[in-house]
Amino acid sequence: MEKSYYEIALNNLDFLENSLTDNHYNDLGPMAEQIAEKMLKSVLILEVTDPDLVMKSHNLKNIYAKIKEAGIDLGLNKKDLGDLKDVYFDARYPGENYIDVNYEDCADYIKTMYDVVLAVNTYRQSRG
Repeated sequence: MEKSYYEIALNNLDFLENSLTDNHYNDLGPMAEQIAEKMLKSVLILEVTDPDLVMKSHNLKNIYAKIKEAGIDLGLNKKDLGDLKDVYFDARYPGENYIDVNYEDCADYIKTMYDVVLAVNTYRQSRG
């Protein structure tokens, strides 16, 4: 049986929560982004008739915009989604945009991720 974005996001969330005692913030920040992305894509699949183009995107703001275009407002902060989107690449790959994620920034990324998880779970529960 094929796993859904939602199921994979829940598995990733379980892993992240078991890793929170680690101080590997450059791993935890991008992991938080991946969980948020998969959660949003789980809504996108339910609400958008042709989600293919956006499904290939990793841009949380664009994914959320497509969800909003479908008439679903999860009440998420676009700036926070943008910050979380940026950490996925900036904390993982060397180059001029590389960052070392500190505790405070990682806590912000994880908070944004939990905002997404809560909003998506609330939405999914409302749909049964």
